[in-house]
Amino acid sequence: MLHVNYLDLFWTAITLLGDYRLYTILIPIIYIAYNRRLGFKLMATYMFSMYINQVFKYWFMLPRPSHSLWITEGYGFPSGHSQASSTFWSCLALNTKLKITKLIAIVLPLLIAYSRLYLQVHYLIDVISGLLLGYGLPLTIHVLKIPKGIAEVGIHIVYIGCSLLMVSTSTIIPGGYGYIPIVSGSFLGAYVGYRFSERLKANIIRLTSRVIVVILVLTVSIIGYTTAAMLIRELLISYIVSIVFTAIVFLMPYLYLKLNL
Repeated sequence: MLHVNYLDLFWTAITLLGDYRLYTILIPIIYIAYNRRLGFKLMATYMFSMYINQVFKYWFMLPRPSHSLWITEGYGFPSGHSQASSTFWSCLALNTKLKITKLIAIVLPLLIAYSRLYLQVHYLIDVISGLLLGYGLPLTIHVLKIPKGIAEVGIHIVYIGCSLLMVSTSTIIPGGYGYIPIVSGSFLGAYVGYRFSERLKANIIRLTSRVIVVILVLTVSIIGYTTAAMLIRELLISYIVSIVFTAIVFLMPYLYLKLNL
């Protein structure tokens, strides 16, 4: 594949748009500044998708290309960047009426997938599998909605059970567990915080208030994910830290309005 300096810079910039950390920050902003229900759907779907990604990576343990233009580590199958971007944008497109999200959901993940090939950090099968999972999981979840009429305690059991099942698989995957404790904990933490904030009938209306809460959310998110990543070798501790910090993030609207800040 032909490589020219300005093309290297362009595709490097594109590949950064698929970094999973970008979406772990962007989703809470949507949750606070735009719509809580949409933000939670994005978070739950995204974390479950990233869980599947980590399971596949550490179960199959397929290598990356030996020569790459981008410093990276870990296994190659499936592509995390391709899956992260297609999961986020397809989920957003399925849950909003904005036509631009549907266009982005098609174009951007494909560009990101190509950037991974251009930078020689993935094989074709890696990015194709990442895109299939990234598009397929949100669509499946969107179609298979939780039936109405299920008691609240039943929904609690579903989310708690899923999170515990997700983190418990960390002990049986042959190649390690990657970030499974973090995504499993974040999955449950988002649900806990959202259910409390769901009790609020009002949204944070004032722009200045939303800006303040967004800044707080970004601060807590960065501290939380950094701490959980540093403690990743301690599976249970990393899992609990992820639950606590993500719950705090998704509790921010509730705390802000309850404290009359």
